[in-house]
Amino acid sequence: MGRIFFSIILYPLIFLSLGMPLSAQINWTTLLSSANTLCAKGHYLEALSAASNAVAILETTAGATNTNMAFALRTAAYLYATNAQYTRAEAAYKRSAALYESSLGREHPEVAATIHGLAEIYFITGAFSNIPPLLYRAHAIRKKAFGDDTSELAASYKLLADMFYAQGRYDGAVSNMTIAVAMSGKSFAPDDSLTAAYWEHLAQLFQWFGQYPQAEDALEEAVGIRERDSGSNHADVAATLIRLAGVYEMQLLFADAKPLRQRAYDIWEKSFDRNRSETVTRLEAYAQYYQQQKKFLEAGVCLTRAHETLTAMYGPEHPRIAQNMNRRADLAAARGDSNAAIQLAQSAREMTEVFGAATGDTAEAIINVAVQYEKQHTYDRAIILYTKALSIIEKRFSPHHLEAISCRHSLGRTIRASGGNAQAVAIARRNRAACLSLFGAHHPRTADVTLELAQFYFDDEQYAMAEPLLVQARNGFRTAYPAGHPKTVTAEQYLADSYLYRGDYAGAAPLYAGLLAPYTNAPASMTATAADLSAKLGIVCAELQRNKEAQPLLERAIAYTASHADTAATVTELPFYLGMVYYRQEQYEQAKPLFERSVARYEQMSSPDRFSLITSKVWLGAAYAKLADDVHAQEQYDGINSMITALPDGNKQKPELYRLLTDQHTELKNYPAALQSAQQEFMLCEKKYGSNHPATLAFLSTLADRYTAAGDTAQAVLNLQRLRSCYDRPGTADTNALIDTLRRLGGLSMTANDLTNAYAFYTRVLTMNKKRHGTNSVRTAESMEDVGAALERMGSNVAAADHYSQALTIRERNLKLVAGDTVAAAITSCIKIIPLYEKTSGDRHPDTIRLIERLAALYRKAGREDEAKACDERVSKIRTGAK
Repeated sequence: MGRIFFSIILYPLIFLSLGMPLSAQINWTTLLSSANTLCAKGHYLEALSAASNAVAILETTAGATNTNMAFALRTAAYLYATNAQYTRAEAAYKRSAALYESSLGREHPEVAATIHGLAEIYFITGAFSNIPPLLYRAHAIRKKAFGDDTSELAASYKLLADMFYAQGRYDGAVSNMTIAVAMSGKSFAPDDSLTAAYWEHLAQLFQWFGQYPQAEDALEEAVGIRERDSGSNHADVAATLIRLAGVYEMQLLFADAKPLRQRAYDIWEKSFDRNRSETVTRLEAYAQYYQQQKKFLEAGVCLTRAHETLTAMYGPEHPRIAQNMNRRADLAAARGDSNAAIQLAQSAREMTEVFGAATGDTAEAIINVAVQYEKQHTYDRAIILYTKALSIIEKRFSPHHLEAISCRHSLGRTIRASGGNAQAVAIARRNRAACLSLFGAHHPRTADVTLELAQFYFDDEQYAMAEPLLVQARNGFRTAYPAGHPKTVTAEQYLADSYLYRGDYAGAAPLYAGLLAPYTNAPASMTATAADLSAKLGIVCAELQRNKEAQPLLERAIAYTASHADTAATVTELPFYLGMVYYRQEQYEQAKPLFERSVARYEQMSSPDRFSLITSKVWLGAAYAKLADDVHAQEQYDGINSMITALPDGNKQKPELYRLLTDQHTELKNYPAALQSAQQEFMLCEKKYGSNHPATLAFLSTLADRYTAAGDTAQAVLNLQRLRSCYDRPGTADTNALIDTLRRLGGLSMTANDLTNAYAFYTRVLTMNKKRHGTNSVRTAESMEDVGAALERMGSNVAAADHYSQALTIRERNLKLVAGDTVAAAITSCIKIIPLYEKTSGDRHPDTIRLIERLAALYRKAGREDEAKACDERVSKIRTGAK
């Protein structure tokens, strides 16, 4: 919570009473003039002493007028507030306002200036309900006295903007501050420094709301005004440049911030400090720069000098001193002295509490102590302090205030670090809901809290919950920041990793390619980040069997990790994936040592990843088999079977390991071993889900395919018959699953030359397809052809030709509805029918000729002109022979 800067100006001393003794006039007016001068130079304690003495003299001076006393009291009130003595400031403003009213009337501008100062005290102390009546009254007085565009009205709009911000009414804050800026530009000279200060305040509002481009524009406007007002090398220009650099740094655009900071430092080197405030601004800016450069000694010197200057300005205890102590605490933490950091932060908190929690600085001081405990991993204390600070902020402002959102973010992060995952997720969801209601879905602050919530889900491996949030966060960052911004990259990296870890390799591939592109296009050598991205993209390409793309990516990543200590987390997996790529490209000699290396690494781990170890051994066994090293291959497979069997049946990866082993044995044409592991997987599935569960039935179908591939038709039929009995129950008949099962049984019967059963299966499938899909569907055409094939094998050529002909007619009707595959199927149907027509009707029969002409037309539709011409020539010869 930043300190508020008063807009009250110490006016010239014009209210002298002619009835007062001249010595008394000179005494109190001299003191107030001295207070003005001392305040301008940053000597606030001395200025307050002078103003207080002036008030004391007027109290005892005969002939002192109400206006004299009112002016002295208002000056003292301003200095009380500057020195954080808010109770005295409030009393002095109230008394001053009453004296002005009694002497000048309730509608005088001096009354407005005084009650405006009182409203600022209420803003600092959080008494927001007292502000509007004072502010609206001051506004009305000034408008009546000066018109619509005055510096006094501008000050009213500025304070109104501050109040709206404190209440969480952000649109109102920006709109009122925009009016204040416009008014100040009209009421002062266009290049007046106060107008620049208003632009800077508007920029601060934009920055708080995450509207960084607008903040940049406002600060650039302020820089231009200050340069025209004071010259390009003035210290005020440097201070504004530092603020603009800070906006860039908030966006992590350090390359853009660096020249601005350098220009500011160059200006300060050539200028001199007009007052103590400039000295502190310069010293703290230098300290920040040195700390970023890890020059902790230089940073410490600057902060110590700033502390000494602040102490001279305000005395030993003041909220501004506490802010400096918090900066020193951050520096101590940065150089690794956590005990000193906590001690400084605690001292700052104690100092701030002297001025009361109502000032709003107490919550910030408590948070700073919590931050130091969090850095020290003392989470229990940090959680207590964050919770206390949040209670203060929500009471002072509102639960939806930016300060509350920020504090809850820190609290959730700390709870998460201490193991309270569910509570942290709840806090993150509350923060996201607050930002959505305040800013909408695409605002950078909403994107920040959305990314945090997504990271929590990601860490809990709830990728389905994380992914839509990551997409929203990425899109929000894209609208707020330039291309390639680190926050956008972070969201995209998490999204790509989420796709990778849940096996959506097609979704991960383009994301990793985009993330890697800046590194591959740059001439610099590979970095740890580029190596990690290369490894992950290589893994994804390997999983997608894009082996030629995967090979160079994996080779580069392995080469980097071999020569650098900052290796990626995926380093253990890289040899395996590169070996898999070599294996698929039939480079078995290159694959084998990589699989051996992968197996050795997992076996050396104290707690090896059993899934990865077994997977590596499966591929190593396959490589041995491909190299005809049957002894070593069998050794691997024997060990694998026992390792998988040893896993508990509830292990989620156990079925996947059996499936991998089955696929590998099938690829090596070792069908008995493939069927053995497939049976093991099926038993696990049946035990877990039950006999009639969809997952069990789907696996039963796969098992039938494996028996078919192994040539064991009898076992394949048994599995399909069992599948049929499950699907062919009342209430489940005529389903696509039953149709598919019956058709496969028909195919196996045809293979076994059991034509009667084949015809029965195919006929039932035809009936079901007509009922389910209609008489003119492609599925019905396929069934017609299946029945025709059975009839042809049974010697019923006429009936077979009739079924083929009906199928061809259906396919030709669908040509306009379905793409090229239907044309190809129609051509196949036509080719099947022609020999049957030749056998039954003769090759010169008109039906045979018309069929060949239909085939020619289909060839032309498919773009196969040469084959169409051959059909035309065949028809021509038949007709010529007929004549």
